[in-house]
Amino acid sequence: MEVWKSLDGIFDCGEYYKVSNLGNVVSIDREIRNRLIKGQDIKLSNDRYGYAKVKFRNQGKFKNHSVHVLVATVFIDNPENKPQVNHIDGNKLNNNVDNLEWVTGKENQRHAFDT
Repeated sequence: MEVWKSLDGIFDCGEYYKVSNLGNVVSIDREIRNRLIKGQDIKLSNDRYGYAKVKFRNQGKFKNHSVHVLVATVFIDNPENKPQVNHIDGNKLNNNVDNLEWVTGKENQRHAFDT
């Protein structure tokens, strides 16, 4: 079952977007200058390293975010404040919450070597 959570208060312009536990991103309905802007699915693209990225627009400026980091930030606790997100199966495009974990840089390198 797909579960959606808001990015409000977590990322710049997050109040306009939601991310799902399956790695999908949508914008939400909002009113700007008395005009209704309908929410829609946000198109993902791949960065040069093969990770899915999403581009958020805020006040006419765009900022890229890694989808796996968005999913991990809102769905996975990080009590040890580990700085990186690892894809457990090694597939950079599998952004399902069950495939992600918080890791240190050293743990991430070790996993990449092992897989």
